[in-house]
Amino acid sequence: MRWLEARLHPGALHGAAGVLLLGLAGLLAAGLAPQWRGQAEAARAEARAAGLNSARLAARRAQQDAAPGDQAGLSRPWPEAAASPRRAVALDTLARRQGLQLQQVRQQLDAAQQLQVAMVGSGSYAAIRRFVERALAADPALALDRLRLQRDDAEAETLRFELQWSLLHRPSPAANLTATALAREARP
Repeated sequence: MRWLEARLHPGALHGAAGVLLLGLAGLLAAGLAPQWRGQAEAARAEARAAGLNSARLAARRAQQDAAPGDQAGLSRPWPEAAASPRRAVALDTLARRQGLQLQQVRQQLDAAQQLQVAMVGSGSYAAIRRFVERALAADPALALDRLRLQRDDAEAETLRFELQWSLLHRPSPAANLTATALAREARP
């Protein structure tokens, strides 16, 4: 052994031991890797199953909550069309309570006879975010169609905004009758 030590560089023995240890660690990892992969796959499969179960439970609850003539509960929470002007006023009032400065509010009916409300104004980012969050939470038949924010100066705390809302509602019985009559006429 002394003969080998005399012929090798003084640090070569330490390097050889390091290479040997790295080789052993690689073999050990290669042997255990399939076991680790199997455990990871089992954990993923369990998480997928839990997600599917919670999705199925939510769908079952939605079906139970739905009225018999209701389309999976989608139209049940929507208010009547006659309530749309009152809902638009409530949206305007909520914006002002959140500290937003409204310069312009326009209302118009779209092709589907849903009331569209466009708001232009200014306010802090936090106030705008709080307003949007509270408006959507307060009215389940309210849809935010467009949100545009603009900051005039990078240092400015006030942003200009444009919001466009759709106030969804149940179709009136007359509209249902008209749609049914049109569908019957379209049949050969």
